[in-house]
Amino acid sequence: MLICGFACSLRNRLPMSSLLAVVHPFRASALLGLVLLLAACGGKPQVAKAPPAPLPGYEAVEDGGFAIPDVNPGYTTDHNRRQSVAWNGDEAPGTIVVDPWARWLYLVED
Repeated sequence: MLICGFACSLRNRLPMSSLLAVVHPFRASALLGLVLLLAACGGKPQVAKAPPAPLPGYEAVEDGGFAIPDVNPGYTTDHNRRQSVAWNGDEAPGTIVVDPWARWLYLVED
């Protein structure tokens, strides 16, 4: 609408060849400005990052026909990773001991 209004107001004052010379560069510059404006809105292209390597002991496994995926390293911290600790209890090997107050599970081994 703005281009039409500008061209219509010039039509009465300028010959047709001058009118085309004024309107055509205006359209070209407006189109170029619009393309540059839209290109600036596109943002940076996303680069695909490689997935982090699984932690030792937390790799994907198959158990009883079920595939268990590996654990994302972002879900574990040094505090909650598996570790071997001394245990002084009467439980048999293979027993899982739950300490609800400390929020720990213990697997008793030989």
